[in-house]
Amino acid sequence: MHALHIEKVTSARLLRKIFQDKLSFDEHVTLMLKACSQHSYIMKLLRNQGLPQYLLDNVYQTYNLPNLIWFICLGWLCQCLNEETN
Repeated sequence: MHALHIEKVTSARLLRKIFQDKLSFDEHVTLMLKACSQHSYIMKLLRNQGLPQYLLDNVYQTYNLPNLIWFICLGWLCQCLNEETN
C-alpha cells in the first residue's frame, strides 16, 4: 500500500474563498478588494465606451454586488467572532 502524503498549507482557495489555518480572513479580503477594484475599473472603461446604463447596471449586479454582499456577511461574521472571544 502506498503512503499518502498530504501537504500542510497556511491557506487554501475553495469556491473563490480563501481559508487560512488561523481562521484569519486577511488573504481573502485582499483578494476580494482587488477583484472589486478591477470590476470598478472595467465598469469605468465600459461607461467611457458608451455602454448604456441598463447594461452597466447588469454588469454591476453580476460582478460587484455579490462581492459587496459577501463583505457585509464577512464583516458580520468577524464581529460575532470577536464578541464571542471577548
